Amino acid sequence: MLYTKRLFCTTLAALILCGCSSTGDASKASSDSSASAESSADRVSSSSDTNSSGNAATAQTTTATKATLTDVVTKENKPTKVNNDQYSYSFSISGFDSVISMPDFNGFLDELQDIINGADFSLAFSYKNMNTGAEINFNQHRDFMTCSTIKVPYVKSLLESDVNLDQIINKWSAWEGDTGYTAGLSNGTGISTKELMKRAVSYSDNTAYFLLNNYYGYSQYNANQTRLTNNCYLGSGWIFTHCTAAEMLRNYTDVYEYIKSGRYGSFLKEIMSADDVDVNMQIRSALESKYTVCEKYGSEFGSWGNENQFHDCAIVFAESPFVLVIFTNQAPETEQSAEIFKKLAVVFYKINTVINIKK
Repeated sequence: MLYTKRLFCTTLAALILCGCSSTGDASKASSDSSASAESSADRVSSSSDTNSSGNAATAQTTTATKATLTDVVTKENKPTKVNNDQYSYSFSISGFDSVISMPDFNGFLDELQDIINGADFSLAFSYKNMNTGAEINFNQHRDFMTCSTIKVPYVKSLLESDVNLDQIINKWSAWEGDTGYTAGLSNGTGISTKELMKRAVSYSDNTAYFLLNNYYGYSQYNANQTRLTNNCYLGSGWIFTHCTAAEMLRNYTDVYEYIKSGRYGSFLKEIMSADDVDVNMQIRSALESKYTVCEKYGSEFGSWGNENQFHDCAIVFAESPFVLVIFTNQAPETEQSAEIFKKLAVVFYKINTVINIKK
């Protein structure tokens, strides 16, 4: 069914010039949106979803919890083997070998379950420690719109193809509904590939991403999806797609490896962690006081079937680095909808801290 839905979406999108537009605040310099032509029968939904407004301004507001980090002081310093099969949470645990404090580890897992229990919207996440391969997953095979989280794996595919970063690309059109940054330039304006990459990633500029995709295509990106055993392909007229948290985890793990050793890895890290990113209210905002966090958010203001989406994908350069992908169906870009990302970021920071990485 997943393949059929994505094939249908790709075919439909090829018949239209631009798959979607954001109905969010027009004053935003770059509205982040993605196309979704999925059928109502296949649409990812939850009977408990409560945020259905297409405009963030109408979302219920709450006082946000200020996420603060303190060093995790363990209850014991006793490396203990982990039996991954002994746990019966709603999330899955795999790849844990040992932790430095079993009481803390178990307590953090309880905290994670409490966060899940408190979510009254569709939620999925995937976490992976880069040193040990330990993973925690929840609803990781549920299908979501990628929104703009797809822009980083796409830009990475261009960088590893050694495209000429000084190549000038003329702005000839704008992504439908986009009004700021690149979209506001006069047609015929030349912009370097490097600058378009910066705009696409740091500012989530849809028109910059559109121009890159139109000029360079998507063959290397699609080859990467096959290599990673993912099914989130791009095609003509279809530059946003659907994926699962598990698939996006593999993409951002791949990005992490490129940042470490790729020719332009430092540039990709720079634009993912820039001070002037368009939105910084999720994972990064919770952890950046302690670590460098490379991040790409994605959002959709319900322009397709009034389905709101708010996502975040982050590479956290902790003492033992980890990747965290979180997908939600929420009215995006509000303090209320950002809260779940901060809570999950902090609890995964704590879980990550007690992993025994010493052999």
